[in-house]
Amino acid sequence: MTTALTFQNTHFDIVEQNNQVWLSATDIAKALGYAREDSVSRIYDRNSDEFSSVMSMTVNLTVNGINKSLRKKTTRIFSLRGAHLIAMFSRTSAAKEFRKWVLDVLDREIQQPQNNQNPTLLNNAKKACERVSQRENQSYNELLALKETFAQLEHSSRIAQNQISDLLTSHHSKRDHIAHIYLAHQVMVV
Repeated sequence: MTTALTFQNTHFDIVEQNNQVWLSATDIAKALGYAREDSVSRIYDRNSDEFSSVMSMTVNLTVNGINKSLRKKTTRIFSLRGAHLIAMFSRTSAAKEFRKWVLDVLDREIQQPQNNQNPTLLNNAKKACERVSQRENQSYNELLALKETFAQLEHSSRIAQNQISDLLTSHHSKRDHIAHIYLAHQVMVV
């Protein structure tokens, strides 16, 4: 993962969330040439319906306060995709160049080798896949889709463990729903 970023004369203090690069609204505002630090937050507020939770969020960051004391500050941050979308709404002269730059950074992030995978998570996913394959009445398509999902995990470390839990919960819910439909059909036939 990238640890330092600079666009023209603006240095970004990178925030790492879920092993991804996130940028603060304040830093993006400086890079886009806004005089006010809250300009990006105002753009976000006007267009928040176009941002997903993986594009923007607020976090509590520890910052240097008055007299060099540390304090918590609620800060809006943007993923690289979110930063690109902010630049799409921006009308500054730097916006076009910033959009190109942030896409280049995003490309580099995607192309970096994923050497920090969670082996326990991958092992658990493989075991779950094996257990599912041993169950009776498991449709071939469901099994294939689940195996493909877990195979993709081996190539990406950017999926949080709770997303995998949600996937498994969803899979079990769908299987249970199919079983209920089947049982209801059997009752109607009898």
